[in-house]
Amino acid sequence: MKIGIDIDGCINNQEDFTINYGMKYIVENNLPYRIVDINQGDSCKVFDWDEKTAHAFWEEYRQILARKDIRVHCSEVIRKLKDEGNEIFIITARYNGDGWWDSKSRDKVEKITKKYLKKQKIKYDRLIFSENKQQVIKDNNIDVMIEDNIKYITEISKIAPVIIMNTRENSSLAMPDTYRAYCWWDVYRIIKDIKTK
Repeated sequence: MKIGIDIDGCINNQEDFTINYGMKYIVENNLPYRIVDINQGDSCKVFDWDEKTAHAFWEEYRQILARKDIRVHCSEVIRKLKDEGNEIFIITARYNGDGWWDSKSRDKVEKITKKYLKKQKIKYDRLIFSENKQQVIKDNNIDVMIEDNIKYITEISKIAPVIIMNTRENSSLAMPDTYRAYCWWDVYRIIKDIKTK
């Protein structure tokens, strides 16, 4: 089976990262405390920040997310899936022109990401950088995609099954050809179920 896996929100927990480091940023920079909607994934919507504030926040903290954070049991489950003969495709919308990367790192996104995956012991066959995940799924005949972003879930579910990595933002999303996972061992269970159908 060919398994596609998103990074931000699936391999790492970007949602909790945004809350934890967003609050740190608010306190350290004497910003007004406003959590508008804890169920949003976008820092502007969570904290009612303008784009300038959000960019400054990510300029300061993006590399911490890109280098350190990982979901519990993620590398263990991915390794098990790989060892069982599945092909692992890491498919990320991170890219060198992404305005959310700090100016020092923007041209090194691929290098930073590869180093992160190696450090976290994530085994994979291919690493693909593209915002057009639907096309990547088609081109590589991906059997199932693990994704948290509502936009990508909606697009991909039209052509392939999607395992939704549960977040507060996507928790009410229900669509055909999707499965909801609450942790990485849940992902493993769902993949085993899909393979037996």
